[in-house]
Parts: sequence; C-alpha cells; structure tokens
Amino acid sequence: MLQSIGRTRVRLVQAGQAGSQCVKALVTGTLNWLEPASTRHPWINRVMLIAVLALGGWIGAESLSLPFGILADIVFGMLIALFVISLVRLVLGPGLGLVGLLLRLCTRAGLVGAIATMGLLLLLGLPLQLALLAGLVIGLALLLAGVGVAMLRSQPRKVMIGCVLMLPALLVVGTSLYWLLNEQQDEDPVMRLVDIPEHDGQPWDRYLASGPYQTGFLTYGSGKDRWRPEYADQVTWQTQSVDARDLLERPSGLGLNLRERWWGFGLDSLPINGRVWYPVDAQGRLPLVLIVHGNHDMMHYSDPGYAWLGEHLASRGHIVVSVDQNFINGGLFGGVARENGVRGWLLLEHLMAWRNWQTDPEHDLHERVDLDQVVLIGHSRGGEAAALAAAFNRLQRYPEDGRIEFNYDFGIQGVAAIAPIDGQFWASGKPTELADVSYFVIHGGMDADVYFFSGDRQLVRTHPDQTAGRFSASLYVHHANHGQFNTLWGNNDTGMIGGRLLNRSWLLSGEEQRRVGGLYLTAFIESALERTEDIPELFCDPGSAGRLLPETLYAARCDDGRRVLLADFEQGLDITRSGVNGVRLEGKGLDLWAERDIGFRGNSQRRQTGVFLGWRAVENAADEHMRPAYRVQLEPRVHQRLSLGESSVLWLDLAHLDSDPPPRLGNVDEAESQDQDGRESEKNGEEDELDSLRPPLNITVALEDADGNVVARPLSDFANLLPPLPVRHARLDLINQERFQSPTEPLLQSLAIPLAAFIADGVRPDRLESIELQFDNADSGVLVIERMAITPREGQDIP
Repeated sequence: MLQSIGRTRVRLVQAGQAGSQCVKALVTGTLNWLEPASTRHPWINRVMLIAVLALGGWIGAESLSLPFGILADIVFGMLIALFVISLVRLVLGPGLGLVGLLLRLCTRAGLVGAIATMGLLLLLGLPLQLALLAGLVIGLALLLAGVGVAMLRSQPRKVMIGCVLMLPALLVVGTSLYWLLNEQQDEDPVMRLVDIPEHDGQPWDRYLASGPYQTGFLTYGSGKDRWRPEYADQVTWQTQSVDARDLLERPSGLGLNLRERWWGFGLDSLPINGRVWYPVDAQGRLPLVLIVHGNHDMMHYSDPGYAWLGEHLASRGHIVVSVDQNFINGGLFGGVARENGVRGWLLLEHLMAWRNWQTDPEHDLHERVDLDQVVLIGHSRGGEAAALAAAFNRLQRYPEDGRIEFNYDFGIQGVAAIAPIDGQFWASGKPTELADVSYFVIHGGMDADVYFFSGDRQLVRTHPDQTAGRFSASLYVHHANHGQFNTLWGNNDTGMIGGRLLNRSWLLSGEEQRRVGGLYLTAFIESALERTEDIPELFCDPGSAGRLLPETLYAARCDDGRRVLLADFEQGLDITRSGVNGVRLEGKGLDLWAERDIGFRGNSQRRQTGVFLGWRAVENAADEHMRPAYRVQLEPRVHQRLSLGESSVLWLDLAHLDSDPPPRLGNVDEAESQDQDGRESEKNGEEDELDSLRPPLNITVALEDADGNVVARPLSDFANLLPPLPVRHARLDLINQERFQSPTEPLLQSLAIPLAAFIADGVRPDRLESIELQFDNADSGVLVIERMAITPREGQDIP
C-alpha cells in the first residue's frame, strides 16, 4: 500500500513538472515570436504579455464564477488570454513574415495587443466601430510603453524619450480605468414629471407587511449534486431525476458533452432541485408558489437570489420554492437550443414531486400542500417558461411531439412574469395563449437585457374570465432594470464588465426596485388565489399606492375580463370598420390615420395592431371646428346590447408616440420643410436627446347620445397619459444607437373614463351613439390606440 501511494505521488510530481514545462515553453515561444522585426527588445514583449495577462485576469475576475473562488477565475482568465495570443500567433505567424516594411515600424506585440483588445471588446458586446477604435488606441499605447521600457533598459541616457513613449500608455490606461470605475451621477430629465400622490397607500400597505408566521428553510434535490452541497448531502427530501432529451429532439454536440462532464449529468437525468421557504407553524393545506430564474451564467447560481420574496411570502402563509435550473443556462460551454419549453416542463415536474409527497401518508408533507392553489413566477426566460408551464398544464400531449404524454392538471391560478422574454420557444411556432389563469407582468424601462417590453405580447394573449375571478395586468417601472429583482444578478444587466458601460446612476436602488416587486407580486399572488370579484385598483392605477412606491414613473395596463371590445384593429383591411358589428370608425382633419403593428423599441414587432393618429400644429387651433378628431360611431343595436349605466367605464389602451405626423397629402413645400426640420431635429436630438421632452397631448373625450346630448371632458380629468419616456441605457451614445436603437418605445397604458361623469351632465348611456376623441392641434402629436372597450353596468351579463 505504501509503495503504491509513493508511486502515485511520484507520478503526480512528474505530471506537475511536465505541465509547468509546457506552460514555460508556451510563454517563451510567445515571447520570442512577439519580438520586433528589426531588433530584439524582449522587455517590449514582456510588457505586452503582462498587460494582456492582466487584462485576461481582470476579465476572469469580473465575468467568471467558477466554484473554486475568485483566484481560480483570475487564473482561468489569464490562461484564456494566453490561449488567445497563441491562437493569433498560430493564425497570423506565417503571414507576418511577408510584411517586413510594416514590421520595421512596429512590433508583432503591438499587432497582437490591438487584435486581442478588439476581440475581447467584441466579446463584451461592444459595437464593431468602438471595438476597432479602442483596440487600435490601446494596442498602440501598450506598444509605445513596451518600446519605452526597452529604451530605458538598453539606453539609460535616453530616459526622457523612454518616459515620453510610456506616457500615452499611462494616460490611456489611467483615463480608461477612471472612466470605468467612476460612473456619472447626473439626473434623468424625466424625473421632473414624477408626481407621486401624497398619501400613505392604504390599504395596499398590507401587502408589504410581513405575516404572522415564522419561516423555515430547507432544500430538496437529487442528493448528489457535484458542486452544490445544498442539493447533495444537505437535502431534506430527495427527488428523482427526469429525462428531457425527447422534448429537445435528442440534441448532441461538443458543448453538450462538456456541460455533462462539468455537471456530472446530462439531459437524460436533469435534477429536480429547489430551495423552500415555509411558514413553520401554519396549519392545514397551504398554497404553493414556484419561482424560476432565467438565463444567466450557469456557474453563477441564480436560485438563491429570490430569498427576499420567498421569506416574505412564507411569513404570510405560502410555501415558496425557488427552482434550480442553472444546469440548462448558458455559460462557458455554450447553451441548450430552444430550452425554454424544457424550463416550463421542469416546473410541472416539480409540481409532480409535490403531488407525490402530499399524497404519501408517510411523508412530512402529507396533506400539507394545496395543489389547487398554485402560482408560478418567472424571471426573464423563466417568465416565458412560467406561461408555457400554465399552457402545458392543460394539455394531454406535448405540442411538438404527440408521442409524449402529459398528465398534470394542477390548479394553477396565476402566472407572474418579471421582465420576461417572449418567443424564445413557441410550441410548433404558435404563440402561447393563456386562459383560466390570472396574469401579471412587470418590466423595467432601463432593462438593458430584455430592453423592450416583450411581456406585453403575452399580456394581450391572456384572456381573463371575470366570472372565474381572473384578471390580467402589467406594470412598467421607468427606472428599474432587469437584474435587481434578483439579489445576485444586481445592476449588471450585461455582465460585470459590460455593466460598467451602462448608465446605472439613473437606476432605482435594489431595495427600492424589490419594494415595487414585493408589493405587486404579493398583491397579485393573493388576489389570484382569492379569485377576487373585482380587479384591485392597484393594478390599474399605480398612483393609488401613493408613497408606498419609490419616486419614478409608472404605467399600467389591466383587464378584468368584463370589458366588451369596441375596436382592436386586428380584423380586415377596412380601417372604417372595427371588426365589431354595428361599430364604425371615422377620422376628421387628421394628418395620420393608419393601422399597423405597434412595434417595440427598434424594429421588433409587437404583433399587436393599432390605429396611428397624428395631427400637425395649426395657427387657428382655438377654433373647435378645425380640431382633428377620431370618432367611434355606435348603431342602436350596439348600445342596446351593451346595457350601459352609471357604473360603466370606457377603457382606452393607448400611447403617446415619439414621432411627428407626415406632411399633408400633396403639400410639397410642407414635405420639404419637414425634411429640413427633421434633419435639424435629428441634429439637435444628438446634441441634447434627453433634455427635451414632448409636450403632453391635450385630448378631449366627447360622448353623444341619440337625443343629441353632447358632453365633452378633458382626458386629463380622469387619467394621466404619459409622454414618450426616453431612456439612456448606456453611457456611450454609440452603444445606445447600435444596441438599443431608440431611446423610446410605445408605452401603452389602460386609461379609465367613467361614464358617470358624462351622465351627470345629461348624456344617456342607454342611447349612446358616439365616442369622439378630439385633439388640441396647438402642438403636433401622434398617438396609437391598441384597443377601445367598455364595461356594461354592474350586474349585467357580458354579451
């Protein structure tokens, strides 16, 4: 035995010496290859090599999250940098011998430094132009530093020349580090629009209060996780792994093989791991809330980041699980294609484990969990996964392969999505439709990951049933980002290094952002489980929360399932017909009247059609007869069918757009003038893009009945239509233009107009004949309406 141990030690020592010699040979070979063409100055090469290794170590420390600690991240980053240099040597080595003239003017070290810098910046997601410029500047600076060091060593008398050559490198590196580490502290110009009502937010403050229960914590899982003890020998309950290969059509490849070697399991044995917070002394069957993270570095575990929400909900009587899906996230070895269907399926497999436990008479959870009271919460890709799980829950077979049977049918009452994506996985290419659940989505205006409000798509594909106590709602939080809803993701939406390029000084603090999330998610979960008859006002009017909310701007959409559609602009080519029998649409004096996709920031399609209305400023704007208007004309059979009364409400889902109306038809001079004004506006926008907000739209709502009674009220009497809210995601304009494309996007709001205000002045709702939106053309303006709807009087069945 002792001889065997001795031989093993000798082999390990020999292997270590061999590895050390290989690394030394690689470094020496690289140093020799990096020599200047005409003369040998090895210190040039050493400076360059040290600089590149330092850059690689810094990137490793900032970006990697290996389970061995930060020292391993630094070493691994340096090895990657060394590999990049060696790869450049291998690729460019033969060709460099052909450019003798160029090599007389500079060194291979400078070329490699520039190429390596450009490559690293491109990997960080910077635009090509910026990466090229930064690579050339930094490569040249490091080259001069190397030459300066060489001169100081070989020709001590030329100290001044050597120092002058080193100065640019010191300035470039110092200035860059100072800019990266010291972020700007200016204030967002839209803050002057913030007007939080001066009240304490009752009764909604009850959702922020902790409940009466003490909370406990445990984990369940495979019991054999290689990297995470909480899912290995520390689990309270052990689970069976599941096979996801058939759902992914049995993929293969080097990346998947490397992932399997890292984790110790493959797609054929995915673990069911979860972190659980529970009320210790609660009695009876308790509701179950599952929270799932999205795509993040698989080695930077995401599931612990929802402890703030789990503990809060558990104190209020809920069992809360933060689901571990880090093993299908992307990372060092790539990702898993179209994996979001599996993310949703895994949520249902977690519920299957809970079903088995609560029906097992010998298990601790026997008769302790109410699987008819389930809410799913998902963040980022997890947001889409939660919606997919709710859709799969009602199916008997997997949509993309009918051979795979489903047998779930849990009582999922609600789905909440935090900054979700939409469309990463559409089963069989069909968007996910939701019914028989309540749905809520929250999104940050300064989200630099999912940088457009894609969850709004799922919102309109959810069809709440008021008779079953269902509703749907969304909340836009202007100064919230993507990551701060998870305490581990934080304010680095684009990674640790890329995050330093973001404009983080405008963000809410993490505590403030989670306060908004905690208030709304708690209110949603408990309202969805209670299946309340009326949608809580909080979801339609954020102002009702008063000082419970931090100072920023909020926009909400909501639907209680009771609304009768007047127009949603999705049917046919005739823009004078709404798609509802007996409803006609008319425009008067408009310079823009068109139906098309509403769109998001940049060129992303929203897959929602709206009517775009625009008007140009005129000199005689005070003349009411000259005002542009948009009219909804109702035939008698419509208002008879609607049975309207004092409790009825007109709902407009619309947005003020950051654009100008086109020139009037046939007016060449106006078109040319707008062309020049547009170029000037664009120039001014580049100089001061965010300091000039569009003036608010002055819109009048006029209702007329069949007896000729007309009552007009300003829209501002009932709701606040926000202007376009520009966002500066990044600190560099080039990044904003290339990645985020546009500072604004259509920000749809649901605005409520009670008919009681018009009835009091003489309009008869039972004989309502028209609804007209009149636009004050003292200023130009463009808006888009996504839908118009109206609620029947209370107690009236929905037609």
